[in-house]
Amino acid sequence: MIFGPLAAKLGLGVGAALSVALIATGLWGMHQKAKREAVTLEFANYRAQAAEAATLASDAYRRLEQSFAAKVKEAEHALSIERQKNARVAADLKRTLDERDGLRDQISGYASGGSAPDSVAAARERAATLARLLGESLQLQEELAGHAEALAADVRALQAGWPH
Repeated sequence: MIFGPLAAKLGLGVGAALSVALIATGLWGMHQKAKREAVTLEFANYRAQAAEAATLASDAYRRLEQSFAAKVKEAEHALSIERQKNARVAADLKRTLDERDGLRDQISGYASGGSAPDSVAAARERAATLARLLGESLQLQEELAGHAEALAADVRALQAGWPH
């Protein structure tokens, strides 16, 4: 039985070595599990931060888009009002042109003397009418020149203020 105590010591040594190896493996496994959990937790934190950043960016974009939509709506409203004004101006111009054409026909009729010779009173009445029409046209010309200058000033102001 010579190998008996040596085998027992050898068995005890192998058992102790296996126990140490098992304990070391268990500790190493627990360490790896803790590292994995730490990495998983850190990844979850980064994912939450990324989701929050995406939500903030989405909210900012939505506000920007709403702002642009409001500006477009305001511009469309202003354009609609301007078109209505232009339509009124065009109608006024048409009416003025029609009146002018009628006045021109009357003046041509006065100048030609009509079909029958006129009396002195009729000639004086025509001359007074022509004088009144000439005065009205000169007054209208002054008003139109003032309006044209005001519009030209507005155009110059818009051009000066327009971003380049």
